[in-house]
Amino acid sequence: LFDVGRKRIVCQGLYELELKRYVDTIGSTTQVALLAAGDPSYFRALAEDRVICADDAATHPATHEFASGYLGPLQIYSMLEAPLRHKGELVGVLCHEHRYHRRTWTQDEVSFAGHMADFVAHAMEASDRLVAERALHQLNQELEQRVDERARQLEEATELVLRMQKERTEAQMAAGFAQE
Repeated sequence: LFDVGRKRIVCQGLYELELKRYVDTIGSTTQVALLAAGDPSYFRALAEDRVICADDAATHPATHEFASGYLGPLQIYSMLEAPLRHKGELVGVLCHEHRYHRRTWTQDEVSFAGHMADFVAHAMEASDRLVAERALHQLNQELEQRVDERARQLEEATELVLRMQKERTEAQMAAGFAQE
């Protein structure tokens, strides 16, 4: 996902198929980041394309900038990148990377990558909706408390006005009796 300043995409999690393990990279010292300024072709392609299908990532127009600093050290030969869009904005990328030898991605795999990006976007929307619903519930509870407090204050004020009217009436009656 993009960092706060939208200057780089930072790896949030990694599944290594050959080791059959998930690695949570958030806060890790080995966290991988792709810089927007250093890789303009890639970020332009993310903004424009549904999926970047780079069978040969070192020569593909969108991913060739990664050849020496990213692809080579990690032995990545092929990339299938699906941009993540949330609320109409590019927020990150779902990366599928093939290591050790070149891979030709099938049309089904390309389609799958795009659908998985859509699925992640829907999950982000659901998460936002859940956060909003919780906030709304909290605000409703606070509003109900305020309404209850105002109702109690109004009831006390009404009782005070009635008591004062009663006292005034009694005082007027007493003054009338005294005058008679």
